[in-house]
Amino acid sequence: MNKFRFYGGLIVLSIGMQSVWAAKPIEDKQPLLTESGQRIEAHYAKQLEDLSSQIVKKIPFVPAPTTDEARKKEFDFPDVELRSKKKDGDNSLEELLGGGKKAGPKGKGPTQEEKFAPFMVSDKLDGLLVKYVVLLDATPRGLAEFAQQSKEHFALTERLLADHDLLKRMLIADGAKAQRIRNGYGPARYGEAMEIYVKIRKASKKSATGVLNRLALAIALEHAVPVKQSNPESLEKAPATIDPIKRYLHYEKAFLDGELDPTFKNLSIWNLRMVVNGDEPDETLDWGRRMLRNFRPDHIYSSNFGWRYVGVVGSDVKYGSGDKKYDRPELQKYQNILMNGGVCGRRAFFGRFILRSFGVPWPGGHPMVGASTWGRVGELVGQARAIGRTSTFSPAPRPAKIKKPSSRSRGPNGSATFSARREFTGKTIRASNSIVLCNLNPHFGMDWPWPPSGKSSTA
Repeated sequence: MNKFRFYGGLIVLSIGMQSVWAAKPIEDKQPLLTESGQRIEAHYAKQLEDLSSQIVKKIPFVPAPTTDEARKKEFDFPDVELRSKKKDGDNSLEELLGGGKKAGPKGKGPTQEEKFAPFMVSDKLDGLLVKYVVLLDATPRGLAEFAQQSKEHFALTERLLADHDLLKRMLIADGAKAQRIRNGYGPARYGEAMEIYVKIRKASKKSATGVLNRLALAIALEHAVPVKQSNPESLEKAPATIDPIKRYLHYEKAFLDGELDPTFKNLSIWNLRMVVNGDEPDETLDWGRRMLRNFRPDHIYSSNFGWRYVGVVGSDVKYGSGDKKYDRPELQKYQNILMNGGVCGRRAFFGRFILRSFGVPWPGGHPMVGASTWGRVGELVGQARAIGRTSTFSPAPRPAKIKKPSSRSRGPNGSATFSARREFTGKTIRASNSIVLCNLNPHFGMDWPWPPSGKSSTA
């Protein structure tokens, strides 16, 4: 990550975010604070106030004028002579404002940008900045709600706030999840994330370093708000949410057994969050890998990384809603999709699932359809899984043609296979079938270069 951008972001959050929280109070019902919880809230509110004072003293900051201040301010604009004095009529703006004289040095002090420059590239204030941002994002109230549960919970919160390196890693990875509240979000669940992270570290000694440590932190951040589990309808006593500890152990075993994509070992914490955030049970992830190894191993060993694994969507997840009525209650959602197909959403969701099964992230989607995106912006359309009935796109230059044979056939398991013929002209991609599958390149938005290679990420 760009160092300048990271420090700049911390400074902006530290100085400017307090007014945002003040302007948008959370109106939804909050858990009641005990007497102990109220003292904890006051304790963290005092820390937040002290950190704010320290940061403002150390970093030069001139707040923008309020609307009323701007209205009251009198601006001293110079008189401008509109008629040009030059024969060719080519006065510069500086000459016009300066009465025909060339602008000289103004003799003013350094600009705000120049004042900020040393702080943008330095890590001296990282400890103050990251703790301030986490306290601001989690809110004293949110931390108190977690810490009041027991002495152990309070000790975890204190341990987290004292570990500046861990806080920085969390922030670089987009911080802890927050509960969705109406049209916004509540406090970020840093206490819950720390609790999960510590439990994973205790459950596995292998989680101390490398990609497995990044995996542990990714799961802790992503599952700080419990992820609802999608179970077979007939399974009445199945867990309602994903168990984050079991989710970690599942991926650890799959990684050590060599079942995941070779790029998994180089993924950053942020990338790994998009691997572990699925709603499928762990046994369904295991089924996904076994199914593809036995049924379509060619999709696992595809040399085209953009189509690896997800090629099964085009080859074996038929398009159409006619057979959804045959979904079986004893099967999990993604098993039913493979058996009976679906339209845009179901096919895209299966593509995301099969990527997660092999440890490949999917961080994006489309607001109108079930699309999954992951890759370079220029490749987004160039590797579209299939394009809509009348849709026309303008992709980056790619090979002159991409073709897949149009066919319908019945496999030995009774599932329909379907492939759409794509025509790529260099300017547009059109589907020759009336398809509305918007399962775009699932590689959009990742860290680049991609696929990751060489030195593993530490973020």
